[in-house]
Amino acid sequence: MSTNAKKIWISIGIFFFVIGGISKCNDHFKKGKTRSHHASSKDQQAKPLAVATQPADSSKWKYYNHEDRMTSTIAYYAADLYSDERITTGGYWKDQSTSTTTTKTTIKEKKPWFQTKNTTDRKKFEATTTTTTTNESGPEWVSNTGFLFIHLKHNTNKNTTVEILSSTHLLDVNFNTVRIRFDNNEPIRFNVRSNAVDSGSANGFYINSSKEFITMLKTSKKILLEIGTEGSELARVFTFQVAGLEWNH
Repeated sequence: MSTNAKKIWISIGIFFFVIGGISKCNDHFKKGKTRSHHASSKDQQAKPLAVATQPADSSKWKYYNHEDRMTSTIAYYAADLYSDERITTGGYWKDQSTSTTTTKTTIKEKKPWFQTKNTTDRKKFEATTTTTTTNESGPEWVSNTGFLFIHLKHNTNKNTTVEILSSTHLLDVNFNTVRIRFDNNEPIRFNVRSNAVDSGSANGFYINSSKEFITMLKTSKKILLEIGTEGSELARVFTFQVAGLEWNH
Protein backbone atom coordinates (compact mmCIF):
# COMPACT_ATOMS: atom_id res chain seq x y z
CA MET A 1 0.00 0.00 0.00
CA SER A 2 1.36 3.36 -0.93
CA THR A 3 2.01 6.18 1.51
CA ASN A 4 -0.86 8.30 0.13
CA ALA A 5 -3.34 5.47 0.59
CA LYS A 6 -2.28 5.01 4.20
CA LYS A 7 -2.83 8.70 4.91
CA ILE A 8 -6.32 8.54 3.39
CA TRP A 9 -7.35 5.53 5.53
CA ILE A 10 -5.93 7.15 8.69
CA SER A 11 -7.94 10.35 7.99
CA ILE A 12 -11.14 8.37 7.50
CA GLY A 13 -10.60 6.56 10.83
CA ILE A 14 -10.01 9.78 12.72
CA PHE A 15 -13.18 11.28 11.17
CA PHE A 16 -15.44 8.41 12.34
CA PHE A 17 -13.81 8.43 15.81
CA VAL A 18 -14.61 12.14 16.28
CA ILE A 19 -18.22 11.68 15.06
CA GLY A 20 -18.75 8.84 17.53
CA GLY A 21 -17.43 10.90 20.45
CA ILE A 22 -19.71 13.84 19.66
CA SER A 23 -22.74 11.53 19.47
CA LYS A 24 -22.03 10.05 22.94
CA CYS A 25 -21.63 13.51 24.45
CA ASN A 26 -25.02 14.61 23.07
CA ASP A 27 -26.73 11.51 24.49
CA HIS A 28 -25.19 12.15 27.91
CA PHE A 29 -26.28 15.83 27.82
CA LYS A 30 -29.88 14.92 26.92
CA LYS A 31 -30.11 12.38 29.77
CA GLY A 32 -28.74 14.86 32.26
CA LYS A 33 -31.17 17.54 31.09
CA THR A 34 -34.12 15.11 31.36
CA ARG A 35 -33.15 14.13 34.91
CA SER A 36 -32.81 17.81 35.87
CA HIS A 37 -36.24 18.59 34.36
CA HIS A 38 -37.89 15.71 36.29
CA ALA A 39 -36.26 16.86 39.54
CA SER A 40 -37.44 20.41 39.00
CA SER A 41 -41.01 19.20 38.34
CA LYS A 42 -40.99 17.20 41.60
CA ASP A 43 -39.78 20.25 43.54
CA GLN A 44 -42.62 22.35 42.11
CA GLN A 45 -45.17 19.67 43.05
CA ALA A 46 -43.74 19.43 46.56
CA LYS A 47 -44.04 23.23 47.08
CA PRO A 48 -47.45 24.42 45.82
CA LEU A 49 -48.11 28.17 45.72
CA ALA A 50 -49.97 29.47 48.78
CA VAL A 51 -52.66 32.02 47.90
CA ALA A 52 -53.64 34.16 50.90
CA THR A 53 -57.24 35.35 50.95
CA GLN A 54 -58.60 37.90 53.39
CA PRO A 55 -62.33 37.82 54.12
CA ALA A 56 -64.17 41.03 53.32
CA ASP A 57 -65.28 43.06 56.33
CA SER A 58 -69.05 43.19 56.15
CA SER A 59 -69.39 45.22 59.34
CA LYS A 60 -70.29 48.91 59.13
CA TRP A 61 -69.20 49.61 62.70
CA LYS A 62 -66.52 52.29 63.12
CA TYR A 63 -64.16 51.92 66.09
CA TYR A 64 -61.87 54.44 67.73
CA ASN A 65 -60.31 55.31 71.07
CA HIS A 66 -58.84 58.30 72.85
CA GLU A 67 -55.43 58.29 74.47
CA ASP A 68 -54.51 60.49 77.43
CA ARG A 69 -51.23 61.99 76.24
CA MET A 70 -50.13 62.80 79.80
CA THR A 71 -50.41 59.21 81.07
CA SER A 72 -50.31 57.25 77.77
CA THR A 73 -53.43 55.38 78.81
CA ILE A 74 -56.56 54.85 76.79
CA ALA A 75 -59.25 57.14 78.20
CA TYR A 76 -62.13 55.44 76.40
CA TYR A 77 -63.16 53.12 73.59
CA ALA A 78 -66.07 53.86 71.27
CA ALA A 79 -67.99 52.44 68.33
CA ASP A 80 -70.47 54.12 65.96
CA LEU A 81 -73.04 52.81 63.49
CA TYR A 82 -75.36 54.94 61.32
CA SER A 83 -78.97 54.25 60.41
CA ASP A 84 -80.15 53.35 56.93
CA GLU A 85 -82.79 56.09 56.88
CA ARG A 86 -82.28 59.84 57.07
CA ILE A 87 -83.79 62.04 59.75
CA THR A 88 -85.01 65.64 59.48
CA THR A 89 -84.92 67.70 62.65
CA GLY A 90 -85.73 71.28 63.63
CA GLY A 91 -85.81 74.09 61.14
CA TYR A 92 -86.01 77.85 60.85
CA TRP A 93 -87.27 80.59 58.57
CA LYS A 94 -84.67 82.19 56.37
CA ASP A 95 -85.12 85.21 54.15
CA GLN A 96 -84.46 84.29 50.56
CA SER A 97 -84.00 86.82 47.76
CA THR A 98 -84.36 85.91 44.11
CA SER A 99 -83.43 87.99 41.10
CA THR A 100 -84.84 87.52 37.59
CA THR A 101 -83.24 89.23 34.61
CA THR A 102 -85.04 89.50 31.24
CA THR A 103 -83.28 90.68 28.09
CA LYS A 104 -85.21 91.75 24.96
CA THR A 105 -83.66 92.77 21.64
CA THR A 106 -85.66 94.72 18.99
CA ILE A 107 -84.46 95.17 15.40
CA LYS A 108 -85.99 97.85 13.18
CA GLU A 109 -85.18 99.59 9.95
CA LYS A 110 -83.30 102.85 10.22
CA LYS A 111 -84.57 105.34 7.63
CA PRO A 112 -82.52 108.42 6.70
CA TRP A 113 -84.16 111.83 6.95
CA PHE A 114 -83.49 112.39 3.25
CA GLN A 115 -84.19 109.60 0.79
CA THR A 116 -83.03 109.17 -2.78
CA LYS A 117 -83.15 106.21 -5.10
CA ASN A 118 -79.70 105.11 -3.93
CA THR A 119 -80.52 105.34 -0.21
CA THR A 120 -83.78 103.44 -0.70
CA ASP A 121 -81.93 100.48 -2.26
CA ARG A 122 -79.42 100.39 0.62
CA LYS A 123 -81.52 99.69 3.74
CA LYS A 124 -80.01 99.99 7.21
CA PHE A 125 -81.15 98.36 10.44
CA GLU A 126 -80.51 99.09 14.10
CA ALA A 127 -80.86 96.84 17.17
CA THR A 128 -82.13 97.96 20.57
CA THR A 129 -81.56 95.79 23.66
CA THR A 130 -83.60 96.24 26.85
CA THR A 131 -82.70 94.49 30.15
CA THR A 132 -85.20 94.23 33.00
CA THR A 133 -84.30 92.91 36.48
CA THR A 134 -86.99 91.87 38.99
CA ASN A 135 -86.12 91.27 42.65
CA GLU A 136 -88.31 89.17 44.92
CA SER A 137 -87.82 88.31 48.59
CA GLY A 138 -89.67 86.10 51.06
CA PRO A 139 -89.16 83.66 53.95
CA GLU A 140 -88.22 80.02 53.29
CA TRP A 141 -88.35 77.12 55.78
CA VAL A 142 -84.92 75.46 56.13
CA SER A 143 -84.64 72.13 57.99
CA ASN A 144 -81.68 69.97 59.05
CA THR A 145 -81.24 66.52 57.47
CA GLY A 146 -78.87 63.81 58.68
CA PHE A 147 -78.78 60.33 60.26
CA LEU A 148 -79.27 58.71 63.65
CA PHE A 149 -76.33 56.69 64.91
CA ILE A 150 -75.60 54.32 67.79
CA HIS A 151 -72.68 55.45 69.95
CA LEU A 152 -71.14 52.89 72.34
CA LYS A 153 -68.59 54.20 74.82
CA HIS A 154 -66.48 52.57 77.55
CA ASN A 155 -64.22 54.74 79.72
CA THR A 156 -61.42 53.98 82.17
CA ASN A 157 -63.89 54.02 85.10
CA LYS A 158 -65.40 50.86 83.58
CA ASN A 159 -68.59 52.72 82.71
CA THR A 160 -70.30 51.70 79.49
CA THR A 161 -72.96 53.88 77.90
CA VAL A 162 -75.25 53.48 74.90
CA GLU A 163 -76.27 56.72 73.25
CA ILE A 164 -78.49 57.34 70.23
CA LEU A 165 -77.38 60.57 68.56
CA SER A 166 -78.46 62.68 65.62
CA SER A 167 -75.84 63.91 63.15
CA THR A 168 -77.91 67.11 62.78
CA HIS A 169 -76.91 68.01 66.37
CA LEU A 170 -80.56 68.44 67.28
CA LEU A 171 -83.18 65.91 68.38
CA ASP A 172 -86.37 66.70 70.28
CA VAL A 173 -86.44 64.07 73.04
CA ASN A 174 -90.07 64.36 74.17
CA PHE A 175 -90.38 60.66 75.13
CA ASN A 176 -89.21 58.43 78.00
CA THR A 177 -89.22 55.02 76.30
CA VAL A 178 -88.38 53.58 72.89
CA ARG A 179 -89.23 50.29 71.24
CA ILE A 180 -86.42 48.20 69.73
CA ARG A 181 -86.87 45.06 67.66
CA PHE A 182 -83.90 42.71 67.38
CA ASP A 183 -84.06 40.76 64.10
CA ASN A 184 -87.53 39.16 63.84
CA ASN A 185 -88.19 39.00 67.59
CA GLU A 186 -90.91 40.86 69.46
CA PRO A 187 -90.06 44.53 70.16
CA ILE A 188 -88.69 45.39 73.61
CA ARG A 189 -89.25 48.67 75.45
CA PHE A 190 -86.23 50.45 76.87
CA ASN A 191 -86.26 53.41 79.21
CA VAL A 192 -84.29 56.38 77.92
CA ARG A 193 -83.16 59.80 79.16
CA SER A 194 -82.17 62.93 77.28
CA ASN A 195 -78.46 63.74 77.01
CA ALA A 196 -79.20 67.39 77.90
CA VAL A 197 -80.96 69.02 80.84
CA ASP A 198 -83.24 70.84 78.40
CA SER A 199 -84.71 68.26 76.05
CA GLY A 200 -85.26 70.98 73.47
CA SER A 201 -81.49 71.48 73.11
CA ALA A 202 -80.61 67.77 73.13
CA ASN A 203 -79.00 65.95 70.22
CA GLY A 204 -79.79 62.44 71.44
CA PHE A 205 -80.63 60.18 74.38
CA TYR A 206 -79.14 57.42 76.56
CA ILE A 207 -80.54 53.89 76.81
CA ASN A 208 -80.64 53.01 80.50
CA SER A 209 -80.12 49.22 80.26
CA SER A 210 -76.83 49.44 78.37
CA LYS A 211 -75.50 45.94 79.23
CA GLU A 212 -78.73 44.22 78.22
CA PHE A 213 -78.87 46.24 75.01
CA ILE A 214 -75.26 45.44 74.02
CA THR A 215 -75.68 41.73 74.80
CA MET A 216 -78.65 41.50 72.45
CA LEU A 217 -76.91 43.73 69.91
CA LYS A 218 -73.91 41.36 69.59
CA THR A 219 -76.15 38.43 68.61
CA SER A 220 -78.31 40.34 66.11
CA LYS A 221 -77.97 41.24 62.46
CA LYS A 222 -80.50 44.06 62.30
CA ILE A 223 -82.50 46.19 64.70
CA LEU A 224 -85.47 48.54 64.29
CA LEU A 225 -85.63 51.57 66.57
CA GLU A 226 -88.90 53.43 67.06
CA ILE A 227 -88.80 56.91 68.57
CA GLY A 228 -91.70 59.22 69.35
CA THR A 229 -95.18 58.40 70.57
CA GLU A 230 -95.62 54.65 70.27
CA GLY A 231 -97.88 53.59 67.40
CA SER A 232 -98.74 57.16 66.35
CA GLU A 233 -98.25 58.74 62.95
CA LEU A 234 -95.53 60.89 64.47
CA ALA A 235 -93.48 57.84 65.51
CA ARG A 236 -90.47 57.19 63.30
CA VAL A 237 -88.72 53.85 62.74
CA PHE A 238 -85.02 53.59 61.86
CA THR A 239 -83.09 50.54 60.64
CA PHE A 240 -79.57 49.64 61.78
CA GLN A 241 -77.47 46.86 60.22
CA VAL A 242 -75.68 45.80 63.42
CA ALA A 243 -74.04 42.51 62.34
CA GLY A 244 -70.36 42.13 63.12
CA LEU A 245 -70.11 44.17 66.32
CA GLU A 246 -66.83 43.51 68.17
CA TRP A 247 -67.18 44.81 71.72
CA ASN A 248 -65.50 43.19 74.74
CA HIS A 249 -65.60 46.08 77.20
